[in-house]
Amino acid sequence: MKNCGKTENELAAKDKAAVLQLCGDCRSVRYCSAKCHWPVHRKICKKGYQSPKQTKKTDKLSFLLARFLRTKTSPMPVHAIQAIFRDWTEIYRALLTFIFINASVSAPNHAPQVLYVKLSMPSTSNLEIKAPCAFQVEDAEFLTLEEFRRATVNKSHRLYSEENGQILDGYNRHVQIRMPHGSIRRLNMVVQRLEVQHEGVPLTYFKSWFHEDASDYATQSKFRDGTWLKYLKEKVADGEGWHYSRFD
Repeated sequence: MKNCGKTENELAAKDKAAVLQLCGDCRSVRYCSAKCHWPVHRKICKKGYQSPKQTKKTDKLSFLLARFLRTKTSPMPVHAIQAIFRDWTEIYRALLTFIFINASVSAPNHAPQVLYVKLSMPSTSNLEIKAPCAFQVEDAEFLTLEEFRRATVNKSHRLYSEENGQILDGYNRHVQIRMPHGSIRRLNMVVQRLEVQHEGVPLTYFKSWFHEDASDYATQSKFRDGTWLKYLKEKVADGEGWHYSRFD
């Protein structure tokens, strides 16, 4: 059968004595002669023709690759981190205001105060992370505005940052707009400092906003023995946002 054009199974069914050769290129198909085999087989040979066994192996590799691509995460873009930081601020603004009202210490002459909150981002590789659970509170403290001013010029101060000057400029502009001369109200400030490791590079972001009041809240505290910081950390760690009705 020199010119049959049949596959191995077809040949075996007709002539069990047929001696077939194995294709040297794909090594997947047998044939009786080159003239019979090549005109038909060359259309698929070298184009990934696979036996059922090879196909099964390829399917498994494809499955493993697809699973790897689904689980492999890429670093979150910087602009996405900034957007999440803005959203986080809006979500937890009520909580931070509540902390300010109920945990701020007495200040001489009703001086403006600053709540300084240090945040971290445990992971920048989860692209599906939501703002309420994106960050955790590392530390927080109250200080007077004057002390924050010192942290702006004193490089040895624990809160020193080159960004402090811009934060104070924003505060001063807000005072001119919202606090007319002779006002009995004071303008306090919340400063949020976010530190992130992004592809091995440390990044720091700041966000500040303001809180007006007409009295010293030190006598209204709902916290004892400095438990406000523990409460703040726990509520942020819950990752569910916060509302005053949830205070316990």
